[in-house]
This record gives sequence, C-alpha cells and structure tokens, in this order.
Amino acid sequence: STRTHFDVFALNGSIYITGGFTTHGEKLSDLWRSSDGSTWSSVPDFALAEASNSPVVVLGDLGSQTAYLLADKIYSSSDGVTWSEIDDVPLFTGFDNREAAVINGEIWLFTYTFEYFGSRGRKNISRVYKSSDGLNWTFVRGGIYLGNLIAREAKPIGFNDRLFIVGGRAEILEYTNEVWSTTDTELWIEHTTGGLYGPRHSHAMTSHNGRLYSTGGVASDNI
Repeated sequence: STRTHFDVFALNGSIYITGGFTTHGEKLSDLWRSSDGSTWSSVPDFALAEASNSPVVVLGDLGSQTAYLLADKIYSSSDGVTWSEIDDVPLFTGFDNREAAVINGEIWLFTYTFEYFGSRGRKNISRVYKSSDGLNWTFVRGGIYLGNLIAREAKPIGFNDRLFIVGGRAEILEYTNEVWSTTDTELWIEHTTGGLYGPRHSHAMTSHNGRLYSTGGVASDNI
C-alpha cells in the first residue's frame, strides 16, 4: 500500500518494509518481506503498533544477524517473523520522533520531541543513546545543534566509519539540507549543503558501492 515515513531494512538475505502512515495519516503497523525486491509477501501475525514510526536497525554478520525495532519498548528478531520484547531496557518514552543508525557495531539512537513553554514558545528537545547489543544503553549527550540544524527528523547513517546526519529541521521548523559527520558526536565536520539536493526531512538513505544515496522525504511538498 502507498505509505510515507516507513522503514526499510535487510536481514539475513531478505528485505523488509515496515510501518509508516497512509496518505490520510493513518498509522500502519504491518511488515512485508521480499528476497528480490520485486515480489513481496506480508509477514503474518505482525502487529506491533510501535512499528508505525520507529526505526529498525540490524547488528551482526550475514546469516547471524539480529534486527532491533526501537520504540517505547525494544523488540528483536533474527528471522523477521518472530519478534520478542527485550526486558530490562530503558524505555525511551515521551519522544515524538526517533531515528537510528549503526556504525562500527554500535546502534546510535536519536530521539526528538517538543517542549512547550506557553507564551514563551516551544523548543526542540533531543537525546542521543548508543548500544552494542540492544540491551545495555549509554546516554551519549543531549541536544545536537549543528549550524542551522537541530538534528530533528534528520537522517543518520553509518558510512566509512563515520556517523552522518543529513537534512532535517532547524529550531524554527524550517527544512535544511545540511550534511554533517562525526565519530563520537562531539567533534562534527560540516561537509556541504545539498546544492540541487533540496532541504527535506523524513527522507530515506542508504549506502551502496562506496556511495551514499538519498530519496524522498518531506519539504514544502512531498518529494
């Protein structure tokens, strides 16, 4: 079905699409699987409501990989069919948006929300956590402010042993096409603004054959 804000991941030789929203804004919590990218089948008995707007990341080598769905609760699966809630993990509740990436065998989770101050307006609140196993999490730092980018609804991705943040929204909710990278979230390098790559958030990114690719997203109009 037509959808936005969904997540795509590869697990042990299969491609999966999960969650997102319909064109009318209704939440989707289904999961689809394909071995070739052309023929897709619905994964039965998958009904995690958290899948509608939560990232999925994968750890491990091909053939022994584990996927993690990062929501208010965290779920894991080695086959994409059976998902188990991980006990005794911190609950990342109270956040409107989450994005995640894997770099050097660690999951980096970015969480964002708004905090309202009445007549004083509102402020973006973000937190960054990391984990090597999906069970034990370390708080890395509070909000990330990079140029005009507050890393809200930006897209993180691991590439060439660095963590990249691409696009997103600024403090006043304007869209941006800034590109930044880091190895530790402390020292950041600004690479470029996107040129013909227009400002956007909630886009998709992947790496292939030594290059980064981005498509879709939301700006003044859906892209």
